[in-house]
Amino acid sequence: MNFADFSASVAFRLKLDRLKAQVREPKLDEYFTQNQRLLEQFVFSRMVVDNSNLAQDLRQQVEQNGADFTNSPNNTLLWMML
Repeated sequence: MNFADFSASVAFRLKLDRLKAQVREPKLDEYFTQNQRLLEQFVFSRMVVDNSNLAQDLRQQVEQNGADFTNSPNNTLLWMML
């Protein structure tokens, strides 16, 4: 590959990257806005802490934010002593 080919290749990749950004950018905000609740969700299956008081405090904080423990064993947030 000579310098002219290399230069043309680099220029093409830069133009392609700019085009991708121009096409993609307007859609990103719309995508995140439409899927915000889905993207912000996560599931705790287990929390490991070093004492029961901390586990209880964390459980209360999570429940105050609308968490549902009906599908967890014994309807409790799992915690383990290290």
